[in-house]
Amino acid sequence: ASGVFSDHRLIGLAVGNMLSVTPYRLWMNWTTLFLVNSYGLTESAANRGFVWMPPVFGTLGGFAGSVLAVYFARSRSIASARVRTAWIGAAALLVTALAPQLGSPLAATIVIAWSLFWTVAMSSNTYALPIDYFGAGRAATGVSLLTASYGLMQAGLSPAIGALVDRVGFGPVCAIVAVLPLVGIAVVDRTRGGS
Repeated sequence: ASGVFSDHRLIGLAVGNMLSVTPYRLWMNWTTLFLVNSYGLTESAANRGFVWMPPVFGTLGGFAGSVLAVYFARSRSIASARVRTAWIGAAALLVTALAPQLGSPLAATIVIAWSLFWTVAMSSNTYALPIDYFGAGRAATGVSLLTASYGLMQAGLSPAIGALVDRVGFGPVCAIVAVLPLVGIAVVDRTRGGS
């Protein structure tokens, strides 16, 4: 395990993961409040009518991300295919910035569902990279660090989102969270070397 901890790819994965899964944390914690504040729904109407949809699409994104990586692996290494899939997901997540700008809660929910779909598609590949980098015997250390980095991000991000929403609303928050996955995947890609 000590060899894994000294590997720059692991640090890149941890930092990249913290940044790239921020849309997941935003929507899994804040969708109800977002729809109430941005579109004037009651909590009950938001939850019954809309909030249940995005997690379904997030689950589908996990499957789609895996299928896409397998498709790309026909012409490149599996690690390279996973990173390419993550780049596509990060680019697709730029749409997240539109969620507060749309004319209806249904349109916003479609953007949120899109956001969760691509975040989980990205994440399913990021969490598999320790196997590609370190082999099955040492991958658990890498996956554990990714899980810990997610927990650290969540502990800091949720209070920050709350403070920002209180101060400036959801527009700037969605814009920031839309860009962070691109930064995260850039870190992963930059530190992966020839993998």
